Amino acid sequence: MSNVFCPVPKTHEDFIEHVSKNIMENKETPEDFEATLAYILYKMPVRKREIFLAIERDNIPVRTIGIKYSVSGQRIHDINKNTIATLKEKYGRMLSIGMAKYIAEEKQQSKVLGETNTRNSYYKLGYSDGYADGKQRRKQMYFSRTSLNSITLDDLSLPYRAEHFLSVFGLTDASKIVNKGDDIMKIPNIGRSSLFELFERLLQFDIDVYEYFPRTIKKFKFSFGGSEG
Repeated sequence: MSNVFCPVPKTHEDFIEHVSKNIMENKETPEDFEATLAYILYKMPVRKREIFLAIERDNIPVRTIGIKYSVSGQRIHDINKNTIATLKEKYGRMLSIGMAKYIAEEKQQSKVLGETNTRNSYYKLGYSDGYADGKQRRKQMYFSRTSLNSITLDDLSLPYRAEHFLSVFGLTDASKIVNKGDDIMKIPNIGRSSLFELFERLLQFDIDVYEYFPRTIKKFKFSFGGSEG
């Protein structure tokens, strides 16, 4: 089960056809569907991505996958069902028209709204709803606090050290984490690396860490896009 940036190699054309029909209900597949799907899967938590590819691409039995993750086959089935629903509901339009056309439409929409700061991070970093937009645009695009409650530490797929520090202090979901704000630096021994890993995961869920943790990012000179600043 792959962890690489593009987890959908061209050799799996039957997989691409199967997934496109499953998600788009037999709509015409855009030319860059494969790249679009790979981009979206990369944004997902590692465990969800691996389970999705194991079932949909590699035809591995859910019971076998469940043994690897120490959960029941039914739990694996539910996780994959949720992933399919996310692809349909959150990314259905992007998959239907392709990433290139989707980005072009979003860029045009930004111009219509009179925004001079286009979403540079969207193109450069691969995170949707980039933090380069104005404050009002961000408020329109990012998760509501209710949605943040549903993003657990398990969903964030953090390394053990970072997850341990957060759970000890009761920061068990994204809402509690962002409410902590820059006070997150006060958690004893959490360290630069753990904070960097946490912020990268939050960005993958379209959560604007630049708005919630401005002093922390400035203090540690973080830069997101594949490497630590």
